[in-house]
Amino acid sequence: MRIKSLCSLQWPVADLHSKTLEIRGINEREIISYLTEIGAYPVAEDNTLFQGKNWTSRIGEVSFIRMFQSDIPQISLIFESTEEQTLNSVIEKFRRKTFRAGG
Repeated sequence: MRIKSLCSLQWPVADLHSKTLEIRGINEREIISYLTEIGAYPVAEDNTLFQGKNWTSRIGEVSFIRMFQSDIPQISLIFESTEEQTLNSVIEKFRRKTFRAGG
């Protein structure tokens, strides 16, 4: 019996490549927007699971850290793909969306 991934029942766990990113300072609404801009669509009613071409992403629980009298959102994001090259490409595209330059 093969155990299936939580993200997609079509991919066996042994064949999955996975990477978790911790995003701070970007709210959940923006993360959802970035995921759709890089080619994903929601597959869960609560907008926590997204499917792209040969990859999935799951938004973890949102928490907040307190810094300089402000609440900063902190969100974990799990990307999975059966192809390591696809996973790396998707994460690179996502990181471009979330890049912030100081100034």
